[in-house]
This record gives sequence, structure tokens and C-alpha cells, in this order.
Amino acid sequence: MRKIGRSVVGVVIPVLNEEAHIESTVKRIIENSAENIKLEVLVVDGGSSDCTVQKVIDLDLPCVTVISNKKVIQSAAVNLGFSILQETCDYFLRVDAHCAYPQNFVTQCLDALLEHDADSVVVVMDTLGGNSFQCAVGFVSDRIYAGGGSPHRGGTKSGWVSHGHHAMFRKEAFMAVGGYDEAMEANEDAELDARLVSDDFRIYLDSSIRIGYYPRKDALSLWKQYYRNGAGRAQTAIRHKVINVRQILPVLLVIWSGIALISATVFHQVVLTMIPYLVFLLLAMVHSLMSSGLRVAIHSVPAIIMMHFGFGLGYIKVIKDHLKANICNFSKCR
Repeated sequence: MRKIGRSVVGVVIPVLNEEAHIESTVKRIIENSAENIKLEVLVVDGGSSDCTVQKVIDLDLPCVTVISNKKVIQSAAVNLGFSILQETCDYFLRVDAHCAYPQNFVTQCLDALLEHDADSVVVVMDTLGGNSFQCAVGFVSDRIYAGGGSPHRGGTKSGWVSHGHHAMFRKEAFMAVGGYDEAMEANEDAELDARLVSDDFRIYLDSSIRIGYYPRKDALSLWKQYYRNGAGRAQTAIRHKVINVRQILPVLLVIWSGIALISATVFHQVVLTMIPYLVFLLLAMVHSLMSSGLRVAIHSVPAIIMMHFGFGLGYIKVIKDHLKANICNFSKCR
């Protein structure tokens, strides 16, 4: 049940060159909130060189303020915004400017938080597409063979989870764990969730609350994204001593592929060990073809390769650097 009285929700929207989306995002969040919810919205700009800031100013909305984020990164933007809003707000909401939000998003999140007595409510992301490559990324991201089967990636089941796409927090929970770790290269949301769960805070995934997410438009951008994701996941694994099997599979794939290619220069037959992965890619392409048509199927294979190998290499890089640092420290101690 909704708590008696008027709930004050602090909304933080981190931005950097989001002129194409910022107006519609701000309007969508504000226009569909219940009357008994008061919003305080901070658009936290990381130094946009386009018209993002001016577009927000031109909206001339009394509950919306633009502030500067000198640290640029999203985690710092959200921390800064929430630290300002904690004095006046009961709940925190993180909003990403380049996502498509449903009607009554704020109301739905608050209702779910209170109904389930949760400390954090996370939501489902449904990937959207523009060009052919985006459509392919969107399709494979929601499939277990590419996206890993995370419940918040196109899932339909609600329940208690250890991680999901961030939306609403109880102020006390977010502040108690110290907010986002700004030293994280990426995946600061997963690392924060690990601390929430470790401190016995509860995260609820409401699959009825769904947002649209626009994936990367080309292979290079997708590679960079998943390389950062892999690095961030490795950092989280090291810090919290948690290994997720589905995150290790891309790492094993990269190691297996590297060994096979190097060994093939001497033992040519070793390259045949890559056949199972090639068959896997072929089956994934057939699935894409049958489900979404030819243009998605054509781009599905490069999308999957970028996701698997980008993630795996990013993960390996962080683990390698961690082991190297430990060996150096051990040597110095001796």
C-alpha cells in the first residue's frame, strides 16, 4: 500500500550529449506521475558539447534543475545528484536519458517498492532497434546465448533478484552502502547491488515495469561497450569474491580460441576444435532468421562475436592486472 501523505521522489538523470532524447525523457517522467508524488528532478550534465543543457533550460519546469558533473562518469553523476536530494526526498530514482519510459513510470516503481517492502526496485529492459545492426543486437541481447539470460533482459518473471536494471531506491538503503563506487570502469550497478545484498537489503524485479533501451549502432561501439562490461564484472568478482558461471563462459571461449589459433600454426587439426562454436553461431543465425527475418539474421553473428569476445577480453585484462599486482606485492614482501 502507498504510504500516507505525499511521497517526495528525487530523480537523477545523468547526461552527456543527449540532445536527441533529453526533452522527451524529462517530459515523460514528469507528466505521468500521480498527484500524491512530488518530484525533484536533477539533470546532471557531464560536460555536453551539444544543446542538451539548453534544451532542459528551455523546458522551464520549476521542479527540474541542471547541475554540472565535473567527474563526467555516470556513477559520479548519480552520487552527486542523490547527495543533494537526500535532504528533501524520501526515495531516489535513476533515469537514463536515452531510454524509452512507459506512462506512470515513477508511480509504478514507487507502488512496487512499497507493496513488496523492497529496498530497491529494478525493471526489465526491452531492447529497441533502428538500423539493422541495432535490431540484431536487440534480438540477441535478450537471448541466453548472447546476453547470458539475465532476468532483466527482456524477462517476464517478477521476484527477488541479486541484480537488475536500476530504477528506484529507498534513500536509506542507497546511502547506507555508500552509493556507486566511482572507481568502477563499468557495471557500477552490479557492484552496488552486490553490496546491497551483502548488507541484507532486498532487490525486487518487477517485470510489469518495462523500459525501452537503444543498443549500440555499430560493431565497434558494441565491442567497446562489452569490453568495459567484462572489465567491470571482473572488478566486481574480485571485490566480492563471487564467480558467475555465465560470465566465465566468454572468458573460456577467448582462452580456448587463442590456444586453438596459436597451436594451429604447428598442429593444423587443432583449429577444428572451433567447429562447435561455429555451429553455435550458425544455429543462432537460423534462430534469428526464423524469428526476426533476414536483415537481423545477417547481423546477429557479428553482434554475438563482439559481445562474447569483447566481454571475455575485458574480463581477462582485469584479472591479469590483478594477478600481476598481487605477484609484485608478494615479491616486495619477501
